[in-house]
Amino acid sequence: MPPPDVSNLTPLPNPRRVVTANNPNTGIGEVLLEDTPQTTIGFKGILREAGIWTTNQSPADNSSREDVSLKPLEGGLVSPGGTNCRTTDLGPGQVTPMHRTNSIDYNIISRAVHVLEDGSEQEVGPGDIVVQRGTNHRWENRTNDWVRWVSVLVEAKPVEVNGKILGPYFEGEDKHP
Repeated sequence: MPPPDVSNLTPLPNPRRVVTANNPNTGIGEVLLEDTPQTTIGFKGILREAGIWTTNQSPADNSSREDVSLKPLEGGLVSPGGTNCRTTDLGPGQVTPMHRTNSIDYNIISRAVHVLEDGSEQEVGPGDIVVQRGTNHRWENRTNDWVRWVSVLVEAKPVEVNGKILGPYFEGEDKHP
């Protein structure tokens, strides 16, 4: 049975972003963008995500005024050589698939359960931060409400254990962790 389509059920407002930049003529700070970024439905309809800002390189080029967060990412969730700031909304009772990316992720949580491949769980609440360092993990929403977290993903070298590279993995795909 397919997961429920939750795309229109969330009571959470679309995230608002305010992006600043230096005026190219004066060098004075100004608002470059103030909008509600486009949201998409992810992981087969169980969550809603929005790209806030993406860079193609690190260190970032703060002179550029281009919003590359509107373009699809080559690396899926991770911008190769860059950064990706995004929000994720997960519906009540929903669970993301186990997954791993070649990134270090800074996740600022409203409320969720973080589950690692070994079965260990961390219940995290408002303002908690989970630093995800290339491990297989999933997110669970065990509440009756929608939850949101903000993630900043920075490309990282793949983890190597005993000479074996642990590359990207998404449960349900042909790739094995």
